[in-house]
Amino acid sequence: MSFPIVCRTEKGDEELRSRRHGLGRDLRFVLILVDGHSPVDELAQKADGWDVKSSLRELARQGFVTLGDESPPEAGDVPAIKGRLIRIAEELLGDNAPAIVEKLRAAPDTAEGLKSAAEHCRRMVRLLIDESLAEQMEARCRALLMTL
Repeated sequence: MSFPIVCRTEKGDEELRSRRHGLGRDLRFVLILVDGHSPVDELAQKADGWDVKSSLRELARQGFVTLGDESPPEAGDVPAIKGRLIRIAEELLGDNAPAIVEKLRAAPDTAEGLKSAAEHCRRMVRLLIDESLAEQMEARCRALLMTL
């Protein structure tokens, strides 16, 4: 059984940099473990003895982390990564997805082309749709784009 990849949101990154949101010790520990590559089961193994799944649910509820795709595509597989980015956009944006999906589909099948299109899409979502959705999309896409 595969478990979703967990990614920090912009809020989660900010908390690690500044402690602005005042997370307690236990939640902060679990937030530190979130690397954008490890699925839930691996994080639970790393934190043997901690209730990682419950902590991740609480972190997600508060907007510090988001669950990504179940298993990452192979490093450098641009078409597979592009497909995942499109599915993330459709899932998160619903009826607002068509313009973003069109932009991603039109992106060149190169690492730089896909990274550029993803960044453009993030800005479009932030400006035209919803800042919170843009943060969620960025967090979920970041782990995929790091494999390019």
